[in-house]
Amino acid sequence: MLNKIKNKVSKLFNLPAKILVNMGFAPNLLTFLGLLFSIFSGILYYFKYILYAGILVLVSGLLDALDGAVARLSGKTTAFGGFFDSVADRYSDAIILTSIILSGLCDIFWGILAIIGCFLVSYCRARGEAAGIKKMSIGIAERPERLIILALATFLEVFFSKAIYYAVILLVALSHFTVIQRIHYVWKNLR
Repeated sequence: MLNKIKNKVSKLFNLPAKILVNMGFAPNLLTFLGLLFSIFSGILYYFKYILYAGILVLVSGLLDALDGAVARLSGKTTAFGGFFDSVADRYSDAIILTSIILSGLCDIFWGILAIIGCFLVSYCRARGEAAGIKKMSIGIAERPERLIILALATFLEVFFSKAIYYAVILLVALSHFTVIQRIHYVWKNLR
């Protein structure tokens, strides 16, 4: 069911992606800008400018969604682009979650487990695809879902203390559950 929703949502990015292609934006530039917005978001989390941090998380996520769409529409999909996007995403996840830990918005235990979970979700996909498994985008907590959870919790934090704290715990549960889903999927397909 989630894949059907993802497919419908990804089609919404076609129009803005076409506009960006016509303006001459390169996919790797969008990836870099997404990383830059994540860095700024991390800085804002650290200094507890919560609302602005949440806005920048959403902008970063939007750019992350658009870089792939722009690459496909412009015919500029490359192996390096996919690699660069993946590395930038890991840096973004680490920067944002580390800033949340350092700001005291969540404790170090849950924060580190969230970072590990986010990294392992992507690692499982990469290793599964390297082993020849197709359609590895399974699971309930891929990067877009994690960013949405974090952004929503950030906006809620403005009104309800500890919203980010509980969202990080939710990210831990969902990301590690997704890792288990992917391990099972690879095991089933490699038997």
